Amino acid sequence: MKFRSNHGWRVPLLLIITAAALTILPLAESIRPFRPHWIALVLFYLGVFAPLQSGIIRSWLLGLMVDLLTGSLLGIHALTFAFTTFVALQFHLQLRVFVGTQQMIIIAIVTMVNLTMEYLIHGATNGAPESMLFWWPILTTPLFWPPLYLLADRLSRR
Repeated sequence: MKFRSNHGWRVPLLLIITAAALTILPLAESIRPFRPHWIALVLFYLGVFAPLQSGIIRSWLLGLMVDLLTGSLLGIHALTFAFTTFVALQFHLQLRVFVGTQQMIIIAIVTMVNLTMEYLIHGATNGAPESMLFWWPILTTPLFWPPLYLLADRLSRR
């Protein structure tokens, strides 16, 4: 799948804005730990299927913006978004030919590495999260890969 040139930045920008809105959307305290990593998921998609509209520095800057919007420790999201984009860009040719289930496994692994980085940074600065609910995005984020892929594919083909 390739983004058509007449779309330019419209579809990637729409995906990022939607993911940012879903990231900062207030949720009930009971379901907040299950929130998927929306922006990382979109950055993974863009890195694999639209590498020209993606970039590590852009992802890092987006992560800084998310850190400011969510009030998290400055640089955590920047680091994890840059890592996600790096993996997607580095292996985008291989990841394109994987079936959806294999892509979901890679997304789960990348999310696990991202959460491990967050856990270690939180542990070094203000105490590691005590709840096991912290790790739930490893399961919830890949579950939203098929709908995101189908939506983004449909948008990019229009």
